[in-house]
Amino acid sequence: MKKTDTPLRQQTLLLQAIIESLTYPFYVVDVKDCSIVMANAALGPVDRWQGKTCHQVTHRRDSPCTGEEDICPMAHVLRTGKPIKVEHIHYNARGEQRFVEVSGYPVFDDRGEVVQMIEYSKDITEEKKAEEGQSLLEDKLRQAQKMEAIGTLAGGIAHDFNNILTAIIGYGEMVKDAIPEGVEARQDIDQVLKAGRRAKDLVQHILTFCLLYTSDAADEE
Repeated sequence: MKKTDTPLRQQTLLLQAIIESLTYPFYVVDVKDCSIVMANAALGPVDRWQGKTCHQVTHRRDSPCTGEEDICPMAHVLRTGKPIKVEHIHYNARGEQRFVEVSGYPVFDDRGEVVQMIEYSKDITEEKKAEEGQSLLEDKLRQAQKMEAIGTLAGGIAHDFNNILTAIIGYGEMVKDAIPEGVEARQDIDQVLKAGRRAKDLVQHILTFCLLYTSDAADEE
C-alpha cells in the first residue's frame, strides 16, 4: 500500500509546490456556488479565501458578477466548456485595485460536465499604466503637431497681410507727399496711414504669437 501511495503523494506534493511557486493568484472554484476550494499563497492567507466565493475575494461583491462590465470567466466556461482569457479589475490582499489578466479553464467530471474552474490572474497594472502613458504622449504629440500646423498657417497668412500693408502704407505715404499742405485729402490719407500702421502692428503681434506657438509645439515634440 505504501509503495502505491508514495508516488501519488510525491506527485501531489510536487503539484502543490508548483502551484505555490506561482507569483500570481491561482485558485480552483466550484461552479455550483462559486466557492473557492483551493488557492495558492499569492491569493492571500487562507482565512482570506476559505469559505468565500471568487466574487467576494476578487471583486468585493456579495453576488456573482453580472457580466455587464466584463465577461465572467465562469459564465463563459459553463456556457462553452472552453478556456477564456479576459481583463478584469481585481482587489488584492491589501485591498488595492489592480488590473489583471484572468485565465479560466474548465475541469470536467466523468460525464463531461464542468464541475470546477481553474483560474489564475496575472497582474498587468504596470503594463496598463505604461500603455496609458504612451497614449497620453501620443495625444500630446498629435496636439503639438496641430498647434504647429495652425501656427505655420497663421504665420503664413500674417506674412502675406504684412506685405500687403507695407505696400498700402508705402503708396499712401507717396500719395501724401504729392498732396500740398492744407488740402483736405491729405487728412484722409493720414487716416488711411494711421489705420495701416495699426494693422501692421497687429500683424506683428500675430507673427510673434505664431513664432511662440510653433516653438512651443516643437519643444513638446
